[in-house]
Amino acid sequence: MAEVSGRALLGLIKVIKAEFGPDSLRDLLKGADAEMAKVFGRSIMILNWYPYPVYVYLLTAIDRKMGKGDLAYCKKLGENAASLDLHSMLTAFNARGGQRDLIKSCTMVWSNYYRGAGRMEALSCEPDNTVLRITDFPEMDPAHCRLMEGWMTEAMKMIGTRVLTGLTEVKCMSKGGPYHEFICTWTLLNPK
Repeated sequence: MAEVSGRALLGLIKVIKAEFGPDSLRDLLKGADAEMAKVFGRSIMILNWYPYPVYVYLLTAIDRKMGKGDLAYCKKLGENAASLDLHSMLTAFNARGGQRDLIKSCTMVWSNYYRGAGRMEALSCEPDNTVLRITDFPEMDPAHCRLMEGWMTEAMKMIGTRVLTGLTEVKCMSKGGPYHEFICTWTLLNPK
């Protein structure tokens, strides 16, 4: 079964508390089943792993409560989560090189957030054709797909690029695709 890191859950919790106040999480969890109550009844630990359905529950509950229930809010949530998540991580990654190298590091970033949840890789890192693919994760929920669109868009901005065409999922396993595939085009924010 796929699992999500405490890091990913804490990122969502931090965003909703910052945007909607300290009691917003408790409000979201009203009516949660026993598995959710068990996980959220204790402190979420950054390095622990949690069942993927808990993550999906939280994403969809946030979208219903804070958005319109159409998963569009998940994309905004992803942007906010990336902004919070990546500040510390980018310090280490910036030593790796340019934007293409940072995009290629998505495989390592993915494994810090998800396990038993397939693999993410950059098939192309070119400004006119960036392609990121998640394979072997058929249970990836559409709410998570929307979150990843926002998360990746914000990550691209944080590594010094401007996404020209929206970072969009063009193939999705929940819609019969063979994998999840995200594409975009970009340019450098401050070309030298």
